[in-house]
Amino acid sequence: MEHEFHRELCHKIAMWLFPVCLDVYCGAPLPNSKIADVLAVLSDDTVLIVEVKSLFRPYYLQEAIDKYGRQCDQLAVAFPDIPEPLGSPMHVVGAFPSSVLSVGIITVGREGPRWERGATDRALSHAARQTIVERLRCLRSVR
Repeated sequence: MEHEFHRELCHKIAMWLFPVCLDVYCGAPLPNSKIADVLAVLSDDTVLIVEVKSLFRPYYLQEAIDKYGRQCDQLAVAFPDIPEPLGSPMHVVGAFPSSVLSVGIITVGREGPRWERGATDRALSHAARQTIVERLRCLRSVR
């Protein structure tokens, strides 16, 4: 059940990103042997990775940086917009350490996904970009 819920969230985010992307994939393999929940190349060639979680926890932001930080221009964590016992996690965003403020936050509600906080650009190396583009070409060829 949890796996289906995760897959559904990934699909919703991919469909939401599709109109502004050159390519968008769910479950895309990365050069660091990790699998991106959602990997998108935006129309300006920005590489965006979205890590999808079933609930919000502040430490997920740092985990996403550790896992994907060198694999993309922009990084975001997405989770369902479910009421939390202590209120909205967005109320504590200012309390996050500065190391995670570049990570965007996307919530997925009844109306669909929305940015709560946009992702800021990171410096993706040319070599990493070329490797990711090659992997996307391979994925595209088997679609």
